Amino acid sequence: MSIFNKGQRSIAKKIKKGTNISNWKDWRWQLKHSIRSIEKFEFLTGIKFSEEEREDLEKTFSKFPLSITPYYLSLIDTDNYRYDPVFKQSFGSIDEMSIHDSEFKDPLAEDKDSPVEGLTHRYPDRITDNLIKILKKHQPLWINTHFNHPREITSSSKEALTMLADGGFPLGNQSVLLADINDCPRIMKSLVHKLVQHRVRPYYLYQCDLSEGLSHFRTPIGKGIEIMESLIGHTTGFAVPTYVIDAPGGGGKIPVMPNYIISWLTNKVVLRNYEGIITTYREPESYEAKFYDRNCDECNLDLQLDDADEYASLGIEKLLSDQDNTISLIPGDNLRYKKRE
Repeated sequence: MSIFNKGQRSIAKKIKKGTNISNWKDWRWQLKHSIRSIEKFEFLTGIKFSEEEREDLEKTFSKFPLSITPYYLSLIDTDNYRYDPVFKQSFGSIDEMSIHDSEFKDPLAEDKDSPVEGLTHRYPDRITDNLIKILKKHQPLWINTHFNHPREITSSSKEALTMLADGGFPLGNQSVLLADINDCPRIMKSLVHKLVQHRVRPYYLYQCDLSEGLSHFRTPIGKGIEIMESLIGHTTGFAVPTYVIDAPGGGGKIPVMPNYIISWLTNKVVLRNYEGIITTYREPESYEAKFYDRNCDECNLDLQLDDADEYASLGIEKLLSDQDNTISLIPGDNLRYKKRE
């Protein structure tokens, strides 16, 4: 049976006398009692800010309002809060008021891809009648969690993950690479191992977006590559996420990985592994793609190609598929081609 830990009991009692574990585990209760002021935060944690710190925080919260659920507040190490990863993620900083020219209010252009409030529809495949039928039956649903640090995997979150996994929902996790929080190979390896232990597969490791006020959280891409080098080959591939940059302007997720191809000849590829061992892979002397003849209309393979008429290749895929005999992709503002018009 779930019970309060010492920190949770203290916070719950200060918020409202008579609060029980059922209240604590109710998301509605958590949202209703979210901490939205510096005074309430100080009262519940015992942390006291200086006048100078308070002035900075008031400026920050005037632009980025404070809101922390009691549960997440209970995870903060109040004795060492300045270095605590949960505190840094959930409590504002004056650094967020430094807005750089490269930052945007909507860096991924999600507002432009939102047909109705609360929904972003970006990918060409995401809504069909068949999908609607499946969703009505509630299965299969693939659920992604969001854990950035091993400290966030608590007894409560473990219980929730167990319930989801036992309910038949495949679980993934999305993390964001954050400076001074999880930009450490050992911390990230601990996180992915804890996730896999609780039947959650690490899915994406995101480079921090170019959102306003996040410059103090961003790391060089090289740090992400270092972390991937420390995971690939050093732990099971099941625990290795895909490191991606969500391209500004709605360009989608771009995978960024260490380079394991050293050289590429006509029929041979020279590769390195995670240990630095260099090896070769011999490619076939002659190869013809007979399996896939690129003619979907006349395909006699036992595949469901009902949407073949609606399928259109894009980008590099279009060049590879020989669709419409396209041989080049030319930017619309190419000056040299504009002169030809």
